[in-house]
Amino acid sequence: MPAAQRPPCDNRAGWCGLFYTWCRKWRGQPPPELGIELASALRKLYFADFKMERMQELLMNQSVYDVLVAGQDPRRIAQDWQDGLEKFGKVRVKYLIYK
Repeated sequence: MPAAQRPPCDNRAGWCGLFYTWCRKWRGQPPPELGIELASALRKLYFADFKMERMQELLMNQSVYDVLVAGQDPRRIAQDWQDGLEKFGKVRVKYLIYK
């Protein structure tokens, strides 16, 4: 990667470059999916230090929290809520002021 494109960091054990690459991969993804993926990765990498119970405050959804704690694949978690989002989208369209 050219130096001009690299983020400024002290590059502790390659972490900064790895994180930068990971973020670029997820560019354009919806924030909920990104958050679930990030929480899952942090839990796996820093199991003893990552305070998973704090995720309940962020998620506000006990079922998503439960499957995240169980170690389910984050992509699978996001797929599980797609039906509900589609139903919500159909109802929401009726009430939109703008299109």
